[in-house]
Amino acid sequence: MFGKVHAVYSVNHSLSTAAWEAVLSADCWLVQSGEITLAKRLTEKVQQGVIPANASLVEYRREFIARCLAYRIKPSTARAESITGLISFLRTIGSVSLAQSYRDTAQRLCGTDLYAQVPQPGPATDAVGEVADAN
Repeated sequence: MFGKVHAVYSVNHSLSTAAWEAVLSADCWLVQSGEITLAKRLTEKVQQGVIPANASLVEYRREFIARCLAYRIKPSTARAESITGLISFLRTIGSVSLAQSYRDTAQRLCGTDLYAQVPQPGPATDAVGEVADAN
């Protein structure tokens, strides 16, 4: 199936990306619904699939789902931090609404608000002031 999805890329890039999004949506649904055995199998297949380089958000989502599944199977602070790190990156690059969407999705997939478990860094300090203080 993934070979067929990838083959569409050479004909229609948007359709290929949409097909990968559909596969990832199915994977999300399996994780959220607790179908862990099927989610593990699909996630493994998706991780092996070839996703076009220009579909970076699809690849990002693929990694996000895999991390949420790992957390769902065996929760840990390190796994929670790896998920919140991906979400924080979106916020850092200015995609606040996308970051909030991922946070909501993580809460549904993981069954908990990860941000309640992971201490968040304080506001960034003024690097110029820090350099002046060091002198």
